[in-house]
Amino acid sequence: MEWTPDHVTFSINDIETGTVKVGTGFWARGNFNLTAPGMDNPWRYGSIMAPFDQEFYFRISLAVGGAEYFSDDDINPTKKPWRNDSPYPMTDFWNGRNDWLPTWNLDEDAALQVDYVRVWAL
Repeated sequence: MEWTPDHVTFSINDIETGTVKVGTGFWARGNFNLTAPGMDNPWRYGSIMAPFDQEFYFRISLAVGGAEYFSDDDINPTKKPWRNDSPYPMTDFWNGRNDWLPTWNLDEDAALQVDYVRVWAL
């Protein structure tokens, strides 16, 4: 990850996978004035990188399932086995294992592998 005063670029094995250009700040980028009308911008006194202009922690995780992250119409390579509005998404996910489990590479390399995380102060 390359973090500059105006963008964050993500890479895996030195291959760039995406860039987030901050623009006028994360409050505007997140459209919080529309999704949280009437709420004051808690980062208004920070830089355009706020809230990421203060000390924080990196969290690296691997997850499956989840609501709101994936559209109910996602197909990869089969249709998602749960709906975001389901009262039992984890059960739905497990019950759909005959569709998704064959798509997983279950050999020894089937794991989240992090070689290193480097952090430099600018």
